[in-house]
Amino acid sequence: MRRLVIVSLLGSLTVAAPAQAQEVCPAVEVITAAGSGDANPADDPNDPMGFTTGTNHARIMEERFEGVRSWQLPYSGSVGIIGSNDKVGLAEIPNYAESEADGVARLDAHVKEVRSACPDAAFVLTGFSQGAQVVGDVLAGLSPENASRVLSAYLLSDPRRGHNDGAQLIETNWGPIPPETAGFAGPRAEGTFARYGGAVRSICSHEDPVCDTPTDGLLAAAGQWAMQADGSAYHVTPVVAFDSMLKDGSFVAAVAPVAPALVRALGAGDVAGVGDGLRQAAATPWLSEAQRNTMTLTAHEVEDLLGYLAGRGYAQVAPVAGTGSTDLDAVLALAQLASAPEVADSVPQALHMFDRHFNYRGETLNFTTIDGVRVDDWLVASMSEDIAAHLGRPEARVAAVPAGQRLGPGQFVGRALWEVANRVLGARHPLSRALWAYFEL
Repeated sequence: MRRLVIVSLLGSLTVAAPAQAQEVCPAVEVITAAGSGDANPADDPNDPMGFTTGTNHARIMEERFEGVRSWQLPYSGSVGIIGSNDKVGLAEIPNYAESEADGVARLDAHVKEVRSACPDAAFVLTGFSQGAQVVGDVLAGLSPENASRVLSAYLLSDPRRGHNDGAQLIETNWGPIPPETAGFAGPRAEGTFARYGGAVRSICSHEDPVCDTPTDGLLAAAGQWAMQADGSAYHVTPVVAFDSMLKDGSFVAAVAPVAPALVRALGAGDVAGVGDGLRQAAATPWLSEAQRNTMTLTAHEVEDLLGYLAGRGYAQVAPVAGTGSTDLDAVLALAQLASAPEVADSVPQALHMFDRHFNYRGETLNFTTIDGVRVDDWLVASMSEDIAAHLGRPEARVAAVPAGQRLGPGQFVGRALWEVANRVLGARHPLSRALWAYFEL
């Protein structure tokens, strides 16, 4: 079985996955919307990648049940230029609001298309992070007829999770979710998912800044900016991913000459000055056209975010007693800003991205669990129950894998290989996915 899995995945290095016969209607279609940095509009929707990292629920459901088909949402999965990843290969890098809206439009159109061609088909929908927001927004807008064909939905770390949105909240080993928190992009209306009768499951870890954020904090304000920011400036090519400029040192080298001016502008609360400094860096002659475009977008993104936060009363710079040195005054103002309660509180919240948000799928050995089962494995078991019940095949359910079974000697060897492939090629690459499947990571 392992050999078949790895050979089939490696084959996609050179041969495109064959499109499934769309004229054959599925009994159940499993729809997956991957998260930020894990999707591309050019993705083959019939190549089930799941959440790219973690147990591939889509492929398992296809292999386990006759009559089940999977569909992977091809969309940008972008959060803007600063969060861009060179392993994804986006030709154009939209901001979060435009990426999410595009995902909603594509997924909604697909559901309607399948319903038109296959009125008896049922759906199981899954999404992680930005993908969870896409799935949730589509579910919120489905017609009653289409909503009636939803068997279940799994929103993993939904940026628009709300305490009273009607979804069944599934908590993790990190503890209970406080009622006063919500997703960083702002909660949906009360009762949004009530008509699904508990079939929408919202999985969230306490202190995951994406789905469990104080609604009056700095991170929530940044999320609200992300949802309303104008995306027109991002329609520019060529561009390179921001992280590629960090890796090759070009960003630091371009910014170094204007760094003192940037510090002074930040210290003075001069948002326009920050943008001007970064645009000056973008004009560095030795940068490529794509790098200059990326730097210009970075200037726009930073200036837009800082301006929005300042307008909301966040991160205000109070005057400091003059020392006679403009540079020293700027440093003192920045130190005062960093110690402001809203900033000081948001830093540990944001750092939980690493031990909360990026641990649902087994990205590290300190993975998140539900009832002693890694979250992605729990999702597979729960989803298989939904489908088995619908198809009348209880014997085909997938047993939950205890977390300890993901920590054997073979997994330690496989994880070392996967981490190299992930670092060099990215989690989306067929080799990375094949290693994960072969070693049952």
